Amino acid sequence: MKYVYIACILLCGIVGFIVASNASEQANVVVNMRNHGYTMGDLMPMRIEIQLPKNTTLDIDSLPFIGRLKPWMDVREIKVEETKERAIIHLTWQIFATVEIAQTLKTPEIILKTLEKPVKYIIIPAQAFYYSPVFPPPPINEVKRRENLIPPLLDEKTPFLRMVFCLTLLLLSVGVLLWLKDLIPWLPFKAGPLALLTQNLKLEVKKLGALDSFNPTQLREIHKALNETAGVSLYPNNLEILFKNAPFLQQEENAISIFFHQSWAKFYPSNQTSASKIDLLETMRLLERCALAERLFRRQKPNFSQQ
Repeated sequence: MKYVYIACILLCGIVGFIVASNASEQANVVVNMRNHGYTMGDLMPMRIEIQLPKNTTLDIDSLPFIGRLKPWMDVREIKVEETKERAIIHLTWQIFATVEIAQTLKTPEIILKTLEKPVKYIIIPAQAFYYSPVFPPPPINEVKRRENLIPPLLDEKTPFLRMVFCLTLLLLSVGVLLWLKDLIPWLPFKAGPLALLTQNLKLEVKKLGALDSFNPTQLREIHKALNETAGVSLYPNNLEILFKNAPFLQQEENAISIFFHQSWAKFYPSNQTSASKIDLLETMRLLERCALAERLFRRQKPNFSQQ
């Protein structure tokens, strides 16, 4: 039992020594600042003198940054004068708020640290100061508080309708684009050049009455439709491209070749060949057969009803 008492006494002595040594190593902080006579916008200079522990230096990065530190207080300027085992900090505050009556406020508490390890923390305590209002205090019992204004309600209907309209327009545009590209298999495909040509010629014949032959404009429209079907400009020497690119016209290759050369001779007559008359009815039947083959090739039911 005697040895237990001796061990406890030694342990308490060691702990007391450690605490005393740490206490002796704590930094001594002295703050000088005028604590009265401030109002909104005033600068508040503060001088902080720190007696650092032995063999330690102040970590400059632990100082507060210049700028907004609190919603109502800014750090305007910081200067550090550091000598052996002592650091002097010149710090300037500025306040951007007011009060209704004079009252006591406090600066923020600042925590600094040393560079050496183990790191030691230095606390700059908050400093109280008296703060005066900008405007004179209101008479007692005459202060009337107004209720907070109801925030204005945003218009939700108009943006929603615009969104629906733009979305609908986008979907319609995409649908039309897919239909023009023949990428919607469950919808009727768009009419090809030959089908459109046949419908237009039938409409012109119906309006103008009985015609004996095609006029130059109608012949150009037929050549234009053949060029669009072939994908290239057709000439007498490259007419086989039409039947290569449009295989559904191969059954009418002979009739189309005859018509092409007859109409070409009307546009570009020569001494060797004479332009023969083009049979309008026979050519219309040829175009209807070609349009029908085109529709079947595009997997769409033909519709050549008179308009």
